[in-house]
Amino acid sequence: MKKFTIYILGLVCLLGFALNTHGQTEQKFGHINTNLVIFIMPQRKAALKILEEYAKTLDQQLKEMSEERQTKLEEYQAKEKEWLDEIREAKAEEIRQIENQIRQFQRTAQEAVQKKENESMQPIAQSVQAAIREVAVNEGYTYVFDSGSGSLLVAPESDDLFPLVKTALGLDDELLKDPSEKAAVSEEDAAETGGN
Repeated sequence: MKKFTIYILGLVCLLGFALNTHGQTEQKFGHINTNLVIFIMPQRKAALKILEEYAKTLDQQLKEMSEERQTKLEEYQAKEKEWLDEIREAKAEEIRQIENQIRQFQRTAQEAVQKKENESMQPIAQSVQAAIREVAVNEGYTYVFDSGSGSLLVAPESDDLFPLVKTALGLDDELLKDPSEKAAVSEEDAAETGGN
């Protein structure tokens, strides 16, 4: 009788565990390469164009400072033997100050370009993140991993949400084509229509 009671008690525990496990909701995993989504966003191209113009402006300023330094250096080299020691030292100090200004400007310009890039790309990244969240909620995904960051080395099988997010953002497959590939296709089309 004692063995029978232990047997029944074991079955009840096993049945309770099975029912508890079955009652839990299944977790759904997905992954997406956010770098690829951001890369094909039309807003990215506009942001990069603005960033390029900003960098050109800073580069022009740096070029002007370098030209000023070069002019003063050439003047110094041409006249240093004619100048009194005090003038020569003052001119050399002036050149050193310009060189320091150039170095400082280069550091500041790099930081400014990085800041501008972050500011211009942030709204794009936020819209992609919002679309990913929307797709995850609508499709019932519990976890979505960013396969583009390389931070996840091992993960359970998951679904690629790229097509769904691409659709949610209204992006088409034309944006995925490499510009050189588009040019090759255009040349083929031109050759076909020219031959007819």
